Amino acid sequence: MTASITGETWGETIEPVREYLLNESNERFAVLRPKLEAAHRGLLDAVQSVSNEQAQIRPAEGEGEDAWG
Repeated sequence: MTASITGETWGETIEPVREYLLNESNERFAVLRPKLEAAHRGLLDAVQSVSNEQAQIRPAEGEGEDAWG
């Protein structure tokens, strides 16, 4: 399968993600909300420990996702 944003071929690794998203898209919001809230809390916990200096880091060259390697 080809990634629509970059055009890179991901092979088998993208199919389980695609399948998961298709299955989740059929769920009612009441079922998805606790998962969303847990993911949001996890994201907030992860960025809580990022320092201001770390947040300012930019790649030395390139643009977009290509710059990050």
